[in-house]
Amino acid sequence: MKILLIKMSSLGDAIHTLPAITDIASLYPNAEITWAVEPNFAAIPAMHPAITHIISTPLRNIKKNIMSKQSISTLTQIRHELNKQQYDLVIDAQGLLKSSLLSKIANGKNFGYCRKSAREAISAIFYKNKISIAKNQHAVMRTKKLCAAALKYDMPQEINYGITATNQTTDPYVILFHGTTWASKHYPQEQWLHLIKIITTAGFKVKIPWGNQVEYKRAQQLATIANTEVLPKSSLSELKDIIFNAKGAIGVDTGLTHLAAALGTPCIGLYGPTDHDLAGNLGQYQAQISTRRDCAPCQRANCCCNKNNHTTIERRNFSGSASKDPNQVPSFLCMGAITPADIWAKLQSIWEK
Repeated sequence: MKILLIKMSSLGDAIHTLPAITDIASLYPNAEITWAVEPNFAAIPAMHPAITHIISTPLRNIKKNIMSKQSISTLTQIRHELNKQQYDLVIDAQGLLKSSLLSKIANGKNFGYCRKSAREAISAIFYKNKISIAKNQHAVMRTKKLCAAALKYDMPQEINYGITATNQTTDPYVILFHGTTWASKHYPQEQWLHLIKIITTAGFKVKIPWGNQVEYKRAQQLATIANTEVLPKSSLSELKDIIFNAKGAIGVDTGLTHLAAALGTPCIGLYGPTDHDLAGNLGQYQAQISTRRDCAPCQRANCCCNKNNHTTIERRNFSGSASKDPNQVPSFLCMGAITPADIWAKLQSIWEK
């Protein structure tokens, strides 16, 4: 059986798809599973042993200038890759207009979310087979149920991401995931520093990864405390082993927090504007702390519950450069309501289990 699964982005979404791949592989061990994904996230399907082929779909690169020669060439190449072989099933686990179009182009009977279940309702018009999956459940479970319905099997209740890492002997350390795309999901810098002091005082080292220059500058500001290390620029494959060997992890709602969950590393996820019941770090040795704010989860990238109280200095500490727009900073009343002491106590409680 040949299956094409479409889940192009983001990092967390790709990771949330892994348990469904494990389900398919356990029930159809001879299945050839191809995954269509944005190149920036191709390392995630490459981690799963059941994935036989990866199709690069760099649609983000062509979005701004779709009529350029390079964009047309990229689209032509994607179409060529999708039509190379006949698939028994094409499953769009993304539920967006662009992903549904890819499922329509591919050779095979396509499946996707129905209009009320998809992230973008219009995507449903391109599916031959529309499946109703309730939205008020975790993304991992939605994808598992979608694939189970498409392939007509009873969904296993177990959540198994199906990826492994290399075990290494090292001094115990805690890894912190501070980088995220939404301003509203950031944890205040002063509270990160307080948390790092608690961790290092307890005898653990702290490691801090980064993905771009803004995150690198923030990581350097956090690493002013002894026994704190800013990691060198690392690929997802390299970070996988570092995360796996950590004594624990603490992170905002970001892809690496979900990678820690996939690897079974004890991890505390911090949530403000997003709902951890729908897309939190899910798995063994995982816990979540949500803000106590009544307005959460607001699902807003730029929270305004404390926007008028931010100073230029606070904005500079967050972004690496001064911002004139108070909406472009995290709300300290939202994520700041989560205390470092509560985070540390929650991580210790996981270790004690």
